[in-house]
Amino acid sequence: AEQRSTALRGLPGRDRAAVVAALVDLYTGPLFRAALQLWVAAAHEPQLHARVVELEARVGRETHRMAIRLLAVDESAPGVRETVQGFLDMARGLGLANLLTDDRARRERVVHQWTTLLEMALPGP
Repeated sequence: AEQRSTALRGLPGRDRAAVVAALVDLYTGPLFRAALQLWVAAAHEPQLHARVVELEARVGRETHRMAIRLLAVDESAPGVRETVQGFLDMARGLGLANLLTDDRARRERVVHQWTTLLEMALPGP
């Protein structure tokens, strides 16, 4: 979790296309794979489950805050919170799709489309 948080804090604020790609990369890299393995283990171990749920809630909140900052949007504007959360959910799904096969070509097309959608849906800085 600390490595994932550090990676998020280290992302420079650039253009939205670069931010979207960098956030998706967090969900398709080795740290996310390690987190998934922990999630699977926690699904069958009650004591581990409670700790992982708490930890992932904290990491999820931080990821959302960092996405808001990096995308340079005002979360108080109607629909912004939900749009950013939908994007992060999509990024997580791309990470899952990438587990068993190299899904890079399709993922690049999806990331491009999401960048276009975010540009239209989110007010600029």
